Amino acid sequence: QIISYYNLLRDVHDAPPVIIDEQLSGSASDWARHLSITPNETNCLYHSRMGGENIYFAWSTWGYSEMEFSRAAIRAFYEEIKFYNYSSPGLNLPAAHFTNMIWRNCEKIGIGVFHMNYTSPHGACKVVGSMDRPARGYMLVVHQWPPSNILTQFEQNVRPPKRSYSF
Repeated sequence: QIISYYNLLRDVHDAPPVIIDEQLSGSASDWARHLSITPNETNCLYHSRMGGENIYFAWSTWGYSEMEFSRAAIRAFYEEIKFYNYSSPGLNLPAAHFTNMIWRNCEKIGIGVFHMNYTSPHGACKVVGSMDRPARGYMLVVHQWPPSNILTQFEQNVRPPKRSYSF
């Protein structure tokens, strides 16, 4: 289960486990669908007005299982750890998915995944597909509650790893 993987990585940073919330999963699924079917010529990915949101997009002409894709997304969020400086806590945009994911005050999340075939470019996402070889696009959205990445709360919510973790 993807929630187990998510909580395993949170535990590395002494963050309590989160639970799946149906309402948050609904809003995350709706936003993943919206991003997938509504091309934007300026930004491939853009946030809803929901605080505590992580978004990941990938495409392939050979396809992923939903679990493979979800694990790749969570791993990509976590790998932003390399951009975070624990000796100077605060918002660092290249690490924002990571800090959002391990935010201690977060209690529940919703995960939405949407996938579809693209036979032409999808806005700024630079998908390469054709009628004879469509690209399969995958969008994952995570909504968290309470919201995270609050400017004045990084020190108490983003803790250094208590042990190492390798993929």
